Amino acid sequence: MRTLDEWARELHTSSASIRRAFRAETGTPLSQWRTMFRLNASLRYLQAGMPVSVVANRVGFESSNGYAMAFRRHFSCRPTEFARTSRSLAG
Repeated sequence: MRTLDEWARELHTSSASIRRAFRAETGTPLSQWRTMFRLNASLRYLQAGMPVSVVANRVGFESSNGYAMAFRRHFSCRPTEFARTSRSLAG
């Protein structure tokens, strides 16, 4: 996966220009969008029963704790609570 700096070099621009353009087009800061994307992508792994530490790493968080805190802020529950609830509803 390319970093923002790698994209900027590829596009012959700066990472700041990409961030500004992204926000102008979407109304959302790139960092916030990226976090939301990662959190939403993590849901299927939690539903499949993967451990939180594996899920956090798989979707690009540097730490399980950072992932869990972001998850709780966004979804108002812990990843383990979500996993337990979604599995009980599915089965």
